[in-house]
Amino acid sequence: MRRSERRRARSSHSAISSSTRVPRGRGFFRGSGRTGSNAVFTVRTPTPYSRIKARYDIPARASRRIAAYESTLDFGGAIAASSRRARPCSHHKPPGPAPLVSIVILTVITVAAGIAVPTVGDKGALPSSLPVPGLPDVPFTLDTLTTIAPYAFAMALVGLMESLMTAKLVDDSTDTHSNKTRESIGQDIANIITGFFGGMGGCAMIGQTMINVKVSGARTRLSTVLAGSFLMVLCIAFGPVVSDIPMAALVAVMSMVSFATFDWHSIAPKTLKRMPAGEIAVMVITVAAVVATHNLAVGVVVGSLTAMVIFAKRVAHLAQVTAVVDPDGSTVVYRVTGELFFASSNDLDGQFDCASDPDKVVIDLFAAHIWDASSVAALDAIETKYEQRGETVEITGLNDPSADLHGKLTGELAGSH
Repeated sequence: MRRSERRRARSSHSAISSSTRVPRGRGFFRGSGRTGSNAVFTVRTPTPYSRIKARYDIPARASRRIAAYESTLDFGGAIAASSRRARPCSHHKPPGPAPLVSIVILTVITVAAGIAVPTVGDKGALPSSLPVPGLPDVPFTLDTLTTIAPYAFAMALVGLMESLMTAKLVDDSTDTHSNKTRESIGQDIANIITGFFGGMGGCAMIGQTMINVKVSGARTRLSTVLAGSFLMVLCIAFGPVVSDIPMAALVAVMSMVSFATFDWHSIAPKTLKRMPAGEIAVMVITVAAVVATHNLAVGVVVGSLTAMVIFAKRVAHLAQVTAVVDPDGSTVVYRVTGELFFASSNDLDGQFDCASDPDKVVIDLFAAHIWDASSVAALDAIETKYEQRGETVEITGLNDPSADLHGKLTGELAGSH
C-alpha cells in the first residue's frame, strides 16, 4: 500500500509541477527568461500534499492548513499566468524645481486666502528699470576713505572666503576643478564695476549655489548667467508679482538648503572623538566669535588666526636634527629634516654641540625646507658660533627655493653675526 501510494504521488507531482510558460508578471513569482514586457519564466508549484502525506505522518489539522496553502499558491499561479504585460510603477516628479514649486504654491495660497504675512515687497521697492552708470555721490576725501575702509575690508574678506568655500563645495558636488585665483579676480572686477552702477558688492552664495546645483541640477556656468537674467526680468517686468511672495516661503527654502548643506557628519560624536583637539578648537572658537559678535568677518579672522597658531605649533615639532660622526672623527654631519620657519628655528641652535664637535661640520638640509628669514638667521648664528671656535661649517642639500632665499639673506640679517 505504501509503495503504491508513493508511485501515485510521484506521478501526480510530475503532472502538477510541469513547466508552464507565462508572461513575466510584477515580480510575485521568480523565474528565468528574457527581460522585457514579453519575457517568460517557469512557474513551479511546490511539492503536492499527497507526496508529503505519503512520506510523513501529518496530523489532520496540519493537513487542512497545507491543503489550503496549496490552493492559495494555485490561485496565485493562475493570476500570474493570466497576466499579459508588466506595468512598471510610475514615479511622479514635480513639474519643476522643488523650491520654485513651493514658492509658487505658498504665494498662491496666501494671495488667494488674503493672509497678511510679511512679503518681499515689505523689504523695499523693487527696481523698475535698468541702472545707468555714474560716480558715487560722496565726497572724495580722506575722511570718506577712513569711514568706508573697515567695512570694505570686512566685506572683501568675508566675500572672498565664502566664494572660495562655495567653489570648493561645487567642485566636490560636480567632481570638477575650478581656478580659485580666476574666481577671486573675477569677483573683484565685478564688484568694482558694480559700484559705478549704484550696486553693492557681492560674492558667491552657498545657499543659492546648493539650490542651483543639487536641487535644480545645474552643472555649467551658463546656469549662473541664466539665474541672474531671470532675476533681472522678474524684478523689472514682474515686480508686483514678486512683491507678493511671502518671506516665509523663502525662509522655508533656505532652511531646507541649510539643513541639506550642513555637514552633520563633522559634529557626530564618533567624528569628534577621532578629530585632533586643535581642529575642534578652531571650529568652536570660530562659531563662538560669530555668535558673540554677530559679525561673520570677526569669526573668519579669529578662526583663521587660531588655525595658523595651531598649525605652526604642530609643524614646529616636526623639525629634527640628527648628528652622525665619521669613523675617523674628523667630520660630523648634521642631518636636518622638516620645515624651518620662525616657530621651529628657535630650537634649532640648541641641537648643535659646538663645544665637542670636530673641526669640520656639515649641515645637510636635503630633507628640510627654509621658509622665512628667521631660519636663515638661525643658520647664520650657528655658523658664527663654529667660526668663533675655529671650525669650518658647510651647508649642503638645499633645494632651489631654499638656496635662493638663503643666498639673498645670509649675512645680511642684523644680529646674525
